[in-house]
Amino acid sequence: MLKYNLVTNEILLSDVCIFFQKLWPNLLYKLLDTKMQTIPYNLVVTYTKKELRKLLLDRRMLITDLDRSTRSKMICAKLMTLDIAGVQNLHYFSPIQSLGEVNILPFIESLKSESQNIALYSSQKIDGVWEIVNNDGEIASTDIQFDVIIVPMLGFDSVLQRIGYG
Repeated sequence: MLKYNLVTNEILLSDVCIFFQKLWPNLLYKLLDTKMQTIPYNLVVTYTKKELRKLLLDRRMLITDLDRSTRSKMICAKLMTLDIAGVQNLHYFSPIQSLGEVNILPFIESLKSESQNIALYSSQKIDGVWEIVNNDGEIASTDIQFDVIIVPMLGFDSVLQRIGYG
């Protein structure tokens, strides 16, 4: 796991990086912009947020479709175990396949068929503007209070802060 500190823009590369180096050394060298032959156990590398996002997105795109599908199913199975009693309004972001995002749509479909009391909303681009829409595709009111929001992410830092696209 890459440990990232948002304040200092540092990533602590440890055992996983060494494992990563063994599997894809040329890619790792390219991402680190170096020709090191070995990577020390606790090498600290500084990245801008933009560079970190690119690094994480590049790594995500290395995941095979089969592995992504398997992991998506595991995540949906975990989501289905959550206690959603009392949840009235749930917002989700539909997965962007071209960015290799987790496919949560099986979970959403199960909510649609099993949970008549939950209103589902998603974000969609309409005429170039991101809008929150209801299940019928209608633009939703701006004063909705969401109980749960499922948000995509590229990764998280050492204090579990989300690292996203922007």
